[in-house]
Amino acid sequence: MKVTTKKLVLGLLFSALMASVSVQLQAAGNPPPPPVPPSDPCTITVVGQTPPVGCACGDGPIAGHYEQCDDSNTVDGDGCSSTCKIEYCGDAVINNPAELCDDGNAIDGDGCETTCQNSFGFTCSNNICLPTCGDGNVVGTEICDDGGAVGGCADDCLSSAPLACSGGSPNGTVEAGEECDGTVCCDSNCRFASSGTSCDDGDSATSSDQCGDSNGVCAGQVDPNQNQGSGSGSSSGSGTGSDPDKVPVPLDSNGGSGGGCSLVSGAQVSATAMNALMLFLVPTVLLRLKKKN
Repeated sequence: MKVTTKKLVLGLLFSALMASVSVQLQAAGNPPPPPVPPSDPCTITVVGQTPPVGCACGDGPIAGHYEQCDDSNTVDGDGCSSTCKIEYCGDAVINNPAELCDDGNAIDGDGCETTCQNSFGFTCSNNICLPTCGDGNVVGTEICDDGGAVGGCADDCLSSAPLACSGGSPNGTVEAGEECDGTVCCDSNCRFASSGTSCDDGDSATSSDQCGDSNGVCAGQVDPNQNQGSGSGSSSGSGTGSDPDKVPVPLDSNGGSGGGCSLVSGAQVSATAMNALMLFLVPTVLLRLKKKN
């Protein structure tokens, strides 16, 4: 009896000692092992194995542990992606035509708004948004933007172009940093003149000459009055005329050419006078001969 009691006491002391050692080990930074996770019914352990019903994306039922949605298809752009993820503005993916961009953040003014539309002054393509150089708005990385007008902004809107000719004034030679030099439609700063600036292309057949769309070309419209002469005449059939090209035009008694009367040539005048003279002389000579006889 005494031996059995002694063994029971020794067993209790040993159990208490082991429990104390376990507590001390945990306090020393040795955490207990993690619990064994429950088995995943959708886990595929064999390559090529067909997922169980309710586990495959596009089969209808939502497998909550990895599917956010399941609309029974694998088509993007209908609200539920082909990977069974909910589509929304801000997921960094252009999901439908209504979204012009999607940069995946909640910052406005960076090219793509939080509404998935272009920011003011930006143009987006393939989800890449860049400042629209030439629209007159300085945004993003632009240093300047003159709206396409002649000015001191480079064509890429990333630097300011020189405002004056390389030599300080036009010298007839286009040099580095100049658009033109000493030509028609070129201003004193060696820049193409603004579209609509009056100019003279040197062609008398055109009028209303203007510089083109900031390209240095001067052109005008054909003058509808070109080559239409004017002048005056008298009843004697003589007169003078002129036109813009200073080409002499014979005039008739109506004050113009081709009006039914025209000037006769010198040969025509001589022949007419000779005929009249012969008509006068022949009868006179015949009369005198008759009297002598």
